[in-house]
Amino acid sequence: MNKIFQFVARQTSYCFATVPFVIISGYFAASYAFFIVYFSIDYFKPETMRAFSFTLIAMLLIVPFIHALLLGALRNFKLPAFLKFARRLNDFFANFTDYEDLKDDELLDLLQLLVRFPLYHMLIAILIVILVTLPTIIVEYLFSRSLYHLAITSSGGLIAGIIFCYFCYILTETLTADLRGECRKIISRRNMQKPNIYGISIRKKIIFIITIVFFSMAMLTYFLAFCNASLIATVGFLATTFLTVIVLTSLYFQSINSAFGKILVTTRELSHGGGELLHLGNNEKELIQFAENFNVSVKESIELRHNLEQKVEARTKDLVKKASELEEANRRLKELDQMKSNFLSSVSHELRTPLTSVLGFAKLIRKDFAKFFVPLAQGEEKAEKKATRINENLGIIMREGERLTRLINDVLDLAKIESGRFEWRDTVFPVGEAIKQAVQAASGQFVQKPDVKFSMNIPQDLPHIKADPDRLVQVIINLLNNAAKFTEKGRVGVDAVARDDGWLEVGVHDTGTGIPPDDIDKVFNKFHQVTKGDTLKDKPNGSGLGLAICRQIIERYGGRIWAESKVGKGSKFTFILPYFTN
Repeated sequence: MNKIFQFVARQTSYCFATVPFVIISGYFAASYAFFIVYFSIDYFKPETMRAFSFTLIAMLLIVPFIHALLLGALRNFKLPAFLKFARRLNDFFANFTDYEDLKDDELLDLLQLLVRFPLYHMLIAILIVILVTLPTIIVEYLFSRSLYHLAITSSGGLIAGIIFCYFCYILTETLTADLRGECRKIISRRNMQKPNIYGISIRKKIIFIITIVFFSMAMLTYFLAFCNASLIATVGFLATTFLTVIVLTSLYFQSINSAFGKILVTTRELSHGGGELLHLGNNEKELIQFAENFNVSVKESIELRHNLEQKVEARTKDLVKKASELEEANRRLKELDQMKSNFLSSVSHELRTPLTSVLGFAKLIRKDFAKFFVPLAQGEEKAEKKATRINENLGIIMREGERLTRLINDVLDLAKIESGRFEWRDTVFPVGEAIKQAVQAASGQFVQKPDVKFSMNIPQDLPHIKADPDRLVQVIINLLNNAAKFTEKGRVGVDAVARDDGWLEVGVHDTGTGIPPDDIDKVFNKFHQVTKGDTLKDKPNGSGLGLAICRQIIERYGGRIWAESKVGKGSKFTFILPYFTN
């Protein structure tokens, strides 16, 4: 419909382009007038009918010509519209292809004309109704000389005229909606004050449609009760009423549906980050005010979103800066950690050679001293005491040298593991054999502690695992040495089980002093040592690296190691590794 309207507007004028669409208005209006007159008057005299018909035909020929002249149908023939508002509206439409070129005052003037145009057209329709109805009624009365005929004809003409005028309003309002919407969009973009003018409200339009339905039903009741209405005429009247209501409702709700469609589209775009405002071409005060309030909310949302985006951007810059600082700090820490590892590795290598010499010479000196000098001191009390003290001191040198050797070896192992330079000799082997080998190597610890009973629960059918067997033996030895170190009496045991979920579980438990709760999560940290309890404050012998090396080895093969303990009741160290299934 809009395309036809635009085409006719280009060929004639903007205002006259609405006229072809009101032809349907004349059909519905004439139909109503016909049914009302036909049902109410039993007969017409022949001369009355001829006069009535000639008058009606004459008026229907004259009125379109007047309508055309009023709205500028002959504009292309240099004959402008008779009405001033129509001339101005036609000029706007003809002279501006891009309405962005309009000045502010011209744009406001155009919008006001577009808002008032449906009302102006309805006033023209009233004039047309008067021009058609009055002469027809007068001619009919002159020939019939019946007041009853006059009343019926006047009523039919009045009702038909109201329908015709309202049709003209609705059609004009619907056809000009797009241009109103465009004007409001440009005015909003320029932040101009919109004119405070509106068309007929939604409530009044709905009341009018309901009134037509109610009046039609009342007229139908009157016809059926007091008139000789045939079935065909009654069906025709009902069909006309139905079509009238349908057309009016569809025209009216077309604009309402378009408005709500734009509201939904604008809301959806806004929810996806868009910032387009709502610009309706409707004329109803309720919808226009809703659009204005909606736009205020949209602007506030856009401003809030802009402020939020600025805050997010600022916060993101801060986070990026902090992340960069943290990355630099992390890089520096890694460098320092690498320097530490390199330093420990270098120092350990440098210390191990002289320490080996010191330890070897200490053993030779103790051996030679015991062989050659101790016999010479026999019989002399002072010499024997000196010899005994020298021998004990040489033993201390050897023990501490051996402890320092273990510390250096642990530091070298940990440094190699962390730097990725450790040599792993992975192979598939039966885990039970490795556990038994570790138990044999650590059994000497328990020979020196007769109050400690050792137990081993190792099933014969333990599965195979893929790992470095020497490293697994090292893990179990470390755990057994720790258990022996912290257990003076009681039990120490090792057990293993192949779980159904594909994990091999190995545990070393003791009844020693236990680990305080604060230290339970720290025992696997490097250089962390736990005291033997409240009654013994000195730190135990050891490097504090054994458990850290155990964790590195177990995690290297996809396993996990953890500790469970109660102070005074003992501890249990458990690790799991994946095994091969047959």
